[in-house]
Amino acid sequence: MNLRDLRDNWERLGSDDPLWAILSRADRRGGRWDPQDFFATGRAEVAEILTWLDAAGITPQRGTALDFGCGAGRLTNALADHFAEVVGVDIAPAMVALAERFNHHGPGCRFVVHDSPQLSCLLDDSIDFVLSLIVLQHIEPRYAEQYLRAMVRALRPGGVMVVQIPSHTAPTVKGALRRVLALPRVQPLLNAYRRVVERRAGAMEMYAIRRPRVEQLLRDSGAEVCDVRPCTSAGPTWRSFRYLVRKGSGG
Repeated sequence: MNLRDLRDNWERLGSDDPLWAILSRADRRGGRWDPQDFFATGRAEVAEILTWLDAAGITPQRGTALDFGCGAGRLTNALADHFAEVVGVDIAPAMVALAERFNHHGPGCRFVVHDSPQLSCLLDDSIDFVLSLIVLQHIEPRYAEQYLRAMVRALRPGGVMVVQIPSHTAPTVKGALRRVLALPRVQPLLNAYRRVVERRAGAMEMYAIRRPRVEQLLRDSGAEVCDVRPCTSAGPTWRSFRYLVRKGSGG
C-alpha cells in the first residue's frame, strides 16, 4: 500500500470507527470505546515506557516530545503530562481532527497532518523524545525505514526514542496464514473481503521488519540501541519488539 492509499485508508478508518481502528479490541468495536477508558490506556502505556527508561538509567530531557502516528492523540495527551510540548503527527486529516477535538492540554499539544517519509515538518535535532507504538506495523517497510531514519534525524543529540515494530510472524498455524495473507497478490482480495463481508470502511494491513535489520538501520542513522524488549502489541500471530534507542552526541 503506497502512502496515498495509506492516507486514504486511514481517513476512512478515522471516519468510521476511529478509536477501535487505533486500539482494536473485539469488545470495543462499533463505537463502544468510552473515550475516558481509551485515553486511560495511553496514560498507562506512557507510564510503563517511562518506568522502562528509568530502569535503564536513561532520562530524556522533558522539553519536546513527538508522537509519530498520533491517531486520536491517545499517547500525545499522555506524553503532555510529562513534557513541556508534544507534537502529534499523523497521515490522516480525519485522525488529526479527532485528536484536536480530544486535546486536553491546549497549546501544550499540537497536531500536524503530514505524509512525507522524510518528516520534513520536523527540524533536525529538535526533539527530546520520540514515541511510536502500533504505527509502523501498518506501513510498508520501504516507507517505514525512511520514517525511522527521519525520526532519528529529528532527535536532539542524546535524545531518546522508543519505537515498536513486528519482526516476523509467530511459528504457528495462524502465523503461517498471516504470511500468506501478507502476499501482495492476496492483500487486495483480503481488503475487498473486509469491506464487503466485515463491513469495514478501511483495512489494516500488517507488515514486519526483521529485528537485525531494524537495529542496523538505527545504528546507521546515528543511534545507539540501548535495549530491546518483546511486546504483544501486534497480536499473537506476530513476534514484535520495542526498541529503546538514544541518538549519539555526534548526530
